[in-house]
Amino acid sequence: MKYKQGVPLPVQDRRSRCKQVLEAVAYSGVRENMDGEMDVHLAYEKNSVAGNNSDNSRNGQLSKKIQIEHGKAVISIHSDRSGQFEPIAVLKHETEA
Repeated sequence: MKYKQGVPLPVQDRRSRCKQVLEAVAYSGVRENMDGEMDVHLAYEKNSVAGNNSDNSRNGQLSKKIQIEHGKAVISIHSDRSGQFEPIAVLKHETEA
C-alpha cells in the first residue's frame, strides 16, 4: 500500500514498521556479537592474512532460529575447523538471545 508524503501512517502500520525496525536492530547486534566472538576465539579477524596456514580457522556457518525481545530471528552460528568454538551470545542448544 502506498502512502502520500506528509500523511501519517495508520496506527497499525506504524506499530508494524516499528516492530520491524526493532527486530532488525536486535538481529544486527546479535550478529555483530557473534562475529566478534569468533574473531576473539581464533585471535584474528575475518579475511586477515594472520589466519593463513593456521591450525584452526573458520569453517562455515549454520543457521539457527532464536527468540529475541521483539520477535523471532534466524542467525548464523559460526564454526571452526577444530570444533572448539563455543558461542557465548547464543549458547549451543539455546533458542533465546
